[in-house]
Amino acid sequence: MPAENAAREHRELSVVLVNHTSTISGAEISLLDLIAGLTPAHRVTAAVPYGPLANAARERGATVAAIPAIVGSLRLHPRYTPRTGLALLSAGLGLRRIAASTEADIVHANSIRAGLATCLASKLGAPRPLVHLRDCLPPGKASNAAQRVLSRGAQQLLANSQFTADCFQSAPGGASIAVVHNPVDLDRFDPHTIDRDAARAELGLGLDQTTLVVLAQITPWKGQHTAVHATRILRDAGRDVRLLIAGQVKFQRPLTRYDNDSYLCDLHKTVADHHLHDSVTFIGQTEDPPRLLRAADYALVPSWAEPWGRVVVEAMAMHTPVIATNIGGPTEVIQHRKNGLLVPPHQPQRWADAIQELTDQPQLREQIINAATQTAKRFHPRNHVEQVLAAYRP
Repeated sequence: MPAENAAREHRELSVVLVNHTSTISGAEISLLDLIAGLTPAHRVTAAVPYGPLANAARERGATVAAIPAIVGSLRLHPRYTPRTGLALLSAGLGLRRIAASTEADIVHANSIRAGLATCLASKLGAPRPLVHLRDCLPPGKASNAAQRVLSRGAQQLLANSQFTADCFQSAPGGASIAVVHNPVDLDRFDPHTIDRDAARAELGLGLDQTTLVVLAQITPWKGQHTAVHATRILRDAGRDVRLLIAGQVKFQRPLTRYDNDSYLCDLHKTVADHHLHDSVTFIGQTEDPPRLLRAADYALVPSWAEPWGRVVVEAMAMHTPVIATNIGGPTEVIQHRKNGLLVPPHQPQRWADAIQELTDQPQLREQIINAATQTAKRFHPRNHVEQVLAAYRP
């Protein structure tokens, strides 16, 4: 047996990576980083729906095998729940065929929906999957049932943070959970490749204007409202401040947990009601996050349920101090007042105070930047790939 394990350790693996959508968000960026790290030595098949993710996976060296999008919600509904079940069945049947045709050693689901489909495929003959947990499910019967299926059906569960792992309700005797933090492409997020003054000028920022950025999809739990109100408090105190809200509504379908379109409208209304048009700018989806972070003075992560928070490490790498929520994944990266600041969500005054503190204490700000730069190095994609391979080869 030891000899067999050693042989398996060094031979090429056939890996099928599964995602439920082709829309690219944080989880999909992590998947693409994993593909780039695996493809030199292993046969990687991306089982994803047609669209942006499929194209990006192909560019990174993966073979793409299309599956239907797994749409639906984990909330019970007489109309939509049956549709979700049919989508999972269709994807599961497709994954069984893909696993067989690729002679898959590993099937790795990149999300909870993908995990449910891969667990179904394993019942039909595909290998038992590894399932990546990247979100905390809302309470409810459907969520509880999904967690039981994943716990009993998966070979291994990987969580993007201890916070996410703690949210998951494992079934008795179910698969173990290992924490594998998401990677950040430090070659892309390199401050030395971007002229900060030029980046600020492109955005129309004043030389002495304190610039804040929230870089996240537009949805209530990301806490953009808190950033807007913190900006209002700073402006009313006479501070020359500018908030950049970068991101778009990415998920809006029946039974999505939040009405994200209405939330975006509410953000615009709040800006209008408080006459903040000169202080708050909605820049939409950015194709160049490193440049945006380099231009900003502070990156804000005011989420109130943050499973991980990729932008925390991205900002650290770009020498941009991070002020983040003290709930969830950011607390596993940030040590308060050492490599960033941690602030309770929903409290704009506390966020305004934190911004003012760092602005008024340049020495503390510089210490945080230096420490954060070293922290970011821990999240190189190479380290992530090694951890995932260790899970592949127990």
